[in-house]
Amino acid sequence: MLVFWASLVWYEDKLLRYAVDSLNENLDAELHFSQTSTAPFRHFPYISVALGNLSVKKKQSPKPDTLAYAQSLYFTFDLFDIWQGNYQIAQIYAENGFVRAEANAKGVWNWEILKKNKKETEQKKEKKKKLQLNLIQLKNIKIQFHHARNAQTFEAITPSSSLHFSYSPEKIEIRTQSELVIEALKIGNYAFYVPQKAKIDLDLEKNTQNLILRKANLQTGSAEYEAKGSYLFDTQALDFELNSEKGNLTDLFKLLPKELSTDWEKYRSEGKIYFELKAKGTLKNPDLKLRFGCSETTFYYPDFDKQIDSISLEGFWEKNTAVNLLTIKQIAGRTEKSFLAGKGEYQIQHGQIRLDLRGSIDLLELGDWLGQENLKIQKGKLVFDLQHEGKTAGYQDFAKSKGKIGLENLAMELKNLPTLSEGKMEAVFEDNRFQIRALSAKIGGSETRISGEIRNWQSIIKQEFDRVETDFRLYFSNMDTKYFIKKNTFSEEKNKAIFVPKFKGKHHLFLQIDTLIYNNLTIQKLRTEVDFSQHFFRWENSSLEAAKGSLRSNGKLDFTDTSRIETQIDVLARNIDMTNLLEQTENLGIKNLKAEQLSGLLSLDFQGDMAFDQTFNLIRPSLKAEIGVKIQNGVLRNYAPLRKMGEWLKDRDWENLKFGEMENRFVLDSQTLTVPKMEVRTTAGTLFLWGMQRFEPQNTFEYHLQIPLRNLSAPPESLEPNERGGSNVFLKVIGSPDNFQIQFDKPETVRKIKEDLKRKWDKFKNLFRRK
Repeated sequence: MLVFWASLVWYEDKLLRYAVDSLNENLDAELHFSQTSTAPFRHFPYISVALGNLSVKKKQSPKPDTLAYAQSLYFTFDLFDIWQGNYQIAQIYAENGFVRAEANAKGVWNWEILKKNKKETEQKKEKKKKLQLNLIQLKNIKIQFHHARNAQTFEAITPSSSLHFSYSPEKIEIRTQSELVIEALKIGNYAFYVPQKAKIDLDLEKNTQNLILRKANLQTGSAEYEAKGSYLFDTQALDFELNSEKGNLTDLFKLLPKELSTDWEKYRSEGKIYFELKAKGTLKNPDLKLRFGCSETTFYYPDFDKQIDSISLEGFWEKNTAVNLLTIKQIAGRTEKSFLAGKGEYQIQHGQIRLDLRGSIDLLELGDWLGQENLKIQKGKLVFDLQHEGKTAGYQDFAKSKGKIGLENLAMELKNLPTLSEGKMEAVFEDNRFQIRALSAKIGGSETRISGEIRNWQSIIKQEFDRVETDFRLYFSNMDTKYFIKKNTFSEEKNKAIFVPKFKGKHHLFLQIDTLIYNNLTIQKLRTEVDFSQHFFRWENSSLEAAKGSLRSNGKLDFTDTSRIETQIDVLARNIDMTNLLEQTENLGIKNLKAEQLSGLLSLDFQGDMAFDQTFNLIRPSLKAEIGVKIQNGVLRNYAPLRKMGEWLKDRDWENLKFGEMENRFVLDSQTLTVPKMEVRTTAGTLFLWGMQRFEPQNTFEYHLQIPLRNLSAPPESLEPNERGGSNVFLKVIGSPDNFQIQFDKPETVRKIKEDLKRKWDKFKNLFRRK
């Protein structure tokens, strides 16, 4: 010990000068330190000298540019070397500081501060001793690296790092074991996940010809990565391997860019995840081989407290001048109620993909995963067996896709729609045709079946809707609209477009409903065929039964101008029971007529043209129609306008008026309904009726009645027509359904008198004509 203290006192100044001179001789930089001292027992048995608050600043810089700083920097010397006169630094310790390395946009480093002695001869170089540091130890040193041209940033703190360094003009050897806390990592536009702890075990050699990585082990979290390889400077030949046999999804996602890892970091896994990468060839374009996969791995998603068990995956990626191929040799996984298995191949250079997937997905389990608020799935299973071969770029090639999709025992509720139960489906797709062979369910209590096909179905994915063609058959056994159309399903805002169709492609639908209930109206045996394409919507051969009668219809809607929807409708109705119709339709909205007041059989034919606006309100001026009406066995009971007739025509039963067969054709033009003159035979007598009714701006009418005077005598015994002539009474009914008057029709009476006088005068003149 006495010898150690004596050596320390004797050599202290020399060791301090040697340490400072060594820095000044090799660095073209400004050195600043606040104090020097010795620490005899700090790194015993070596002798230590220390520089306090050491900073290294770059010369000739516009601003003070501090490249490195250490609160304490220790140099150690071997006592035996000192006694031999060999002042050789054995170890270096740096504590509490930073090292900052930067390259500007031109690639020039701020650490180009090593002095170069141009006068040094080759002979002196040969005599230069080898520099060997047994240990460089860093403690709490922050490492900052930034390369502007390559857009690379790295920042980390090393709580503890040990480095063995050996230098000669021919070779540099580095061995290190370090702990790092990575604070920032950015490459190009990608920022990577930070912070994370890592351990590095490195063995590296650089000589005049190549760089040899004997070993590089990286440990982060539970994952371990191992690398080795070499690089030739002259030819840029690369031979590199990187592999990992331990890891999980959490650690793997931390290697991804931050914008991706933050989306995936919530996922966790348990089990073996592995990969092995080999790169061989030139640095710019190496041949790559990657093997990756997992076995018996559990995939856990914490948001829904769900997991997928027994995941197995084995994949390969090979890239060279001849091929760029990703192969999934096998993939499989299962949850408590679902499973997936398959394989695939992706030729990256050609954008060609081949997939073979099969599986079964429990839809209740899927609903829990998706967490849809408006969708409530009680049970059901989706099964599939899919094969696809084609290109991926822009979904341009799906022609070789084929497969089967099925549903089993589906039960679900969707907001504003009826409950669906007992859902089953069998569908196949191949050769650009998607066929639903059988789809059945109970919807709102109605047995429902769908079958049909979609041709050019891949055009939907490519959004080329003009090429899509569909042909479907839809069947309902019993549809009650109160279950199918919920309140607030459609907007109640006025002047808001609720129907602006954009039909593309060609579509055909055959619809069959055995029983349709709308409010109180019951429709049976509804059949219709609908075609829609581009701007047209057509229905043909539509038929139904309602109110004990039948109805047939054809029609067309033209949406070329969506602000004016042109419409053509043909309707043919036969033997509609008017009492039954009024009972089921709340009297058709007629306020002063009830179902029990009217009976008879109604037949009509309607041909009309009209237009609607975007809110599907009728544009009145566009309305033009002809309506043929025939009424058989008509009876009108206790009808207020007819009761008033009793004031004019007494001794008649106006409370229970029966009609003979009536037939006429009405003209509906814009706001006006025109009723041509028609004979009406009733149990109260025969009369003639004609006139018109205006619907807007107010619902008003003006009807004319011609009543033969013979009706004022005894009631007729039958409803058969009576051709006998005679005088007439002319009445006029004017007003509205709620406020009307009956009065003598003076102009019509005058006209009739003139006609009668003229007819008598003509008869009188004929008496004096020569025969």
